[in-house]
Amino acid sequence: MFNGNPPSSARLLEGMDRYRSIGINDPLGSVTLRQASALERRLAHLGIQTFVACKHTEPLVEEAVSQIVKMNAERLYALSLAPLYTRTGTGARLVV
Repeated sequence: MFNGNPPSSARLLEGMDRYRSIGINDPLGSVTLRQASALERRLAHLGIQTFVACKHTEPLVEEAVSQIVKMNAERLYALSLAPLYTRTGTGARLVV
């Protein structure tokens, strides 16, 4: 979406070609999963688990929160990883 409007057919094809050229459909998603895995390995001695939650793609925030609630977690730390800052994305506050 561009300012709430769907992209033109040409713009959509351009975006699809760009992702095909790098070989994966969500480069930021794969990087995020690798970062979470590496962080969990570094914190394993503390018994800390990591969860990935995305705003627009799988795994969704709701799915991660559901997993965390099922674990009866006593404490939660959030690390926002985003390629750029936005008030609605990284600047949003989650109140539980």
